[in-house]
Amino acid sequence: MARPSIAIVVAYFGASPFWLPAFFRSCRENPDVQWLLYTDFEVAGSVPPNVTITHLDVPELASRASDVLGTRIVIRRLYKVCDLKPVYGLIFADALRPFDFWAYSDIDIVWGDIRRFVTDQMLEASDIVSSRYRKLAGPLTLFRNTPQTNRTFELIPNVTEAMASSAHLYLDEIELTRPLRDHLAKDPPPSWPRVSWQKEMTMSAAY
Repeated sequence: MARPSIAIVVAYFGASPFWLPAFFRSCRENPDVQWLLYTDFEVAGSVPPNVTITHLDVPELASRASDVLGTRIVIRRLYKVCDLKPVYGLIFADALRPFDFWAYSDIDIVWGDIRRFVTDQMLEASDIVSSRYRKLAGPLTLFRNTPQTNRTFELIPNVTEAMASSAHLYLDEIELTRPLRDHLAKDPPPSWPRVSWQKEMTMSAAY
């Protein structure tokens, strides 16, 4: 049986970070995970075979987000990009189509052995997997690539207005974690989504 496939999506804009070689080296050490890097900087040197780089600038990302959300998105400060992470399943739907799971993440990470922590059994039993205990993690949260789970962000109250706000509202972490917890606490418990966030796989966070 084939392992559940994973694509990790990173959108990063600005100058190429000095730690990029370390990031790439850690990606290379996870050959059965694919990275989709959307960026506006030019990459010098070799790129691991499991990293696909697509040129994208901030206005184009805003345009794509506007199309899928049905409202005008304007990104004035780059931190606002983090608020769009939960919508990546729709924004990058074409590129993600071959994968069973997709994740939002960051570029300032040196990865360990991802499959050692995010096991096949965990993925098969889950719709969402977070690397933080009972919190959605900006550095790594995975979503089953299905129409319903790709719209988990719609649990956020007034989500369209929040996405359209020029302010950075932590929609990928705090503001999606809270309504997800409330949803899972319903009586009787909902059958969806099945969430795996029982252990801390990375740094802790105070939310």
